[in-house]
Amino acid sequence: MVSNCHQGNANYLKKSVNYVGHVVSEEGVKPDPDKIEALVTWPTPTNIKQQKSFLGFCGYYRRFVEDYSKILKLLNDLTAGYLPPKLKQKHRTKSNPTIAMSVTEPFGDRWTIQCQRAMEIIIDRLTKTPVLAFADLLHMLAVD
Repeated sequence: MVSNCHQGNANYLKKSVNYVGHVVSEEGVKPDPDKIEALVTWPTPTNIKQQKSFLGFCGYYRRFVEDYSKILKLLNDLTAGYLPPKLKQKHRTKSNPTIAMSVTEPFGDRWTIQCQRAMEIIIDRLTKTPVLAFADLLHMLAVD
């Protein structure tokens, strides 16, 4: 049998394997601890560009957090009123030179205590995340 797997890249007989930001083991799938550790020191976003970076990073692990979208609704709402730079240029006219806020414009008063709390909650939930277990297809599964 011919294998496309390069022997140097093979991971045989390991208890766990890091794969695309996750650790896959006999217990199940969980976020890579090195990636999640970055959240602990993540600075508070001050503009939409930084906010989108934070939301994108967290969004990659959203399946590990119950009520993810409810927790981050307030932070997602901060992204309203912005257009990507290419769209912004396309829709700019003489009568309407700026139709949206700049992605580097500071949040200012729009970043509230509730926004900070939502950020802290999602970081806490991601750093204390459960392992997503594999289904045992030999036993009956019950869905609530």
